[in-house]
Amino acid sequence: MALHIGDLQPFMRRQCIAARSWSPTAVELAITLGCNESPCVIPPCAPPIAIAVAVSSPTAPTGIVGLTLTVADFPQSCQVAAITHCYVQGSAGEYELQLSAPGYVPVKLNVIVNGTQPTCGCARVDTKQLSVTMQATGT
Repeated sequence: MALHIGDLQPFMRRQCIAARSWSPTAVELAITLGCNESPCVIPPCAPPIAIAVAVSSPTAPTGIVGLTLTVADFPQSCQVAAITHCYVQGSAGEYELQLSAPGYVPVKLNVIVNGTQPTCGCARVDTKQLSVTMQATGT
């Protein structure tokens, strides 16, 4: 007869309620399964937005043509408009960003994004909101 995790739930509920009388086996099961009534089911998690950058230039009222944002040599998504919005998806950590466009001085930014990783569930980040004004080169 095979033992299934579902067979242990009633036993674990009793052991969690009567925590003073835990046996060594119950302690091992509590460590393995947790001491809650339902198992942790992590849903599919969409990648969080770590950084949102608003980019503008006084010499480009309709947006900066050819603007690219790269993070670790990977281009990121930008929506060109009078104020261009670029987004970096990712978790908490340190990021090195570079904004560049033909005819503009490149901009390098080091950004630290804070966040948490719950025991059960999706990671959360405190999205960094940045505003950058790019300057045209003297050509």
